[in-house]
Amino acid sequence: MEEDFKDVEVAKSLAQWYFTLHENGTSVSELDTLYFEYDSITEENLKILIQKFPEANELFQYVLTRYDRLHELIYKPSFTLTYNDFHWANFVVRKDKKAAMMFDFNLMGKGYRFSDFRNVYWFISKEAKTAFDDEYRRLYEKSMDISALKKSD
Repeated sequence: MEEDFKDVEVAKSLAQWYFTLHENGTSVSELDTLYFEYDSITEENLKILIQKFPEANELFQYVLTRYDRLHELIYKPSFTLTYNDFHWANFVVRKDKKAAMMFDFNLMGKGYRFSDFRNVYWFISKEAKTAFDDEYRRLYEKSMDISALKKSD
């Protein structure tokens, strides 16, 4: 329900769901074949934009002259599975608020963890954002500690 966007406990549960998705999503064998929101940034599409928005010609020419570097930077970070469709109508919360999950996976693809954060943060309250961020960070740091322990064995 839309009220869940203000609930700190729900935000923590959503962070747990997203963290699990992102952690497991790095090893999806078909990841490179999935939708990526930045795949549409191509030289051809930038040239089309010049035709549609001639007043922005100088900007698009600037981007085109630096396209190779831009492309390199877009594809440099590691990718994971991303949900890409956060909305209150797409998630369920257990009655005790200890678990939540998203459904309606038609826009799932590859991307950056941040892309999902951006989509979630767009809708939830300030307090819920803080709770989501704190919980995700806690889980991430815990996973880094465990990884470090495994490497030292």
